[in-house]
Amino acid sequence: MSTNITANYQTSNQNLERLKTVYDKILEISHEVFDSEQEWNFKALRNVSQAPSSSEPIRIRLLDREEQDKFHLLYRKNDLFMQWSPLMCKLEWEIDELDGITLWRIADQSLQQLRLTLDNRDEIIPYIFKRLLSDFKKVEYGDGEYLMRTMEQTEHSAVTVMCLMLTSLMNAVERGHECDAFCNQAMCVAIVGLLRCHQHFQFLMSLFFGRKKGNNGQDVVITPFDPMNPFGEVSKLEQDKMTEVLICFTNVLHPLFSEHWGLWIRLCRLVCQDLEMLEKLNKVEPRNNDWGINQKMVCNMISMFVKEHRINVSINAISKQLSCKHLNSYLRNHADYQGTDTALDKACHLKMEKMIGQDKE
Repeated sequence: MSTNITANYQTSNQNLERLKTVYDKILEISHEVFDSEQEWNFKALRNVSQAPSSSEPIRIRLLDREEQDKFHLLYRKNDLFMQWSPLMCKLEWEIDELDGITLWRIADQSLQQLRLTLDNRDEIIPYIFKRLLSDFKKVEYGDGEYLMRTMEQTEHSAVTVMCLMLTSLMNAVERGHECDAFCNQAMCVAIVGLLRCHQHFQFLMSLFFGRKKGNNGQDVVITPFDPMNPFGEVSKLEQDKMTEVLICFTNVLHPLFSEHWGLWIRLCRLVCQDLEMLEKLNKVEPRNNDWGINQKMVCNMISMFVKEHRINVSINAISKQLSCKHLNSYLRNHADYQGTDTALDKACHLKMEKMIGQDKE
């Protein structure tokens, strides 16, 4: 591997110093948690034999130029991406790494999978890495063609994605709280504990902390942001409010759902934590309905939930309990993509299925 990219850990920039302090703390904790580094690396990958439902394989595909332009416009708003972008360009040039936008997109998708996991997110970190090691062996490009990659290239790409995820998770820490425990700490410890002895991991982290200034000569600015809670503190109130609204309007289904009621409440909370889903719920459909939210989408949710958990209750019984006869078509046709009975497109429908599927773990 080329080492032409010079880097070091010494930085006076407060934004990087914030993340460097967090990283040093995570590194120290990982040494306390994982005594035998080589043994942990081996066992972590060996013991993960089955994928959690929230961590299905991600299709690795090189983006074409138009897609890269589109995603670059989206990602350039992220300070961390702007810090990593020139570093990933150098890696692409010097060690034949995949392009940075593709890698960032895969890291973003992996973070989304973590976000769909409600409990013990750190436990699926080894699986994510193992999955990446497998998926990066063959990369799709063009019209169904595939690029076969060497073991070293595959490993470098997987480690790079984990580094992108790590810095994103660490960035949840606000200035002044660098030494405090934080929400993503267990996931960060899992990543560092798994990879801290890996030479490419060490190299990438030194690159990240070594880039002190941007191309404009000014200190790098990295605004704290938690990828596990993209709403922020103010919108957290909106999440809780919508969750209460959902539970309130569907509370009449408690007798029908019986022992599954707790799982329904869990699903409502999970859906309201997703920005895309929350936006859809706030869209009033059908217009002027008594609930004042997306009644169509709620019905789609209900029918998918009942089907997935095989709850012995009819559509008519649900409609009657909700006191709305016109809801029958929404309850029956939750996958009616070509019609008007579903509020979910295919992507959101799949996302909803994954959320419901977590309840069966």
